[in-house]
Amino acid sequence: ISTQFSKSLNLKPQSHIIPFIIGTNKEAVAESHILGQHGFKVLPIRYPTVPKGTARLRFSLHADMNINQLIPIKNILKKYE
Repeated sequence: ISTQFSKSLNLKPQSHIIPFIIGTNKEAVAESHILGQHGFKVLPIRYPTVPKGTARLRFSLHADMNINQLIPIKNILKKYE
């Protein structure tokens, strides 16, 4: 599932934990909140944990998920492609 999801976001698959770089801390928190409203618990990782300007969302996937459940995430984040 992580390979399929990573590819759907144009990311190189690495593990079941997938970082998606957003940019600013404010944007990462806002997108995390929007995803939460759609039923996804996605934590923002912000400066100073990551370099300034590279705030990101951290997706943790598990084997019980399927790619169809994750399509709404791609639609929400398509503005960052």
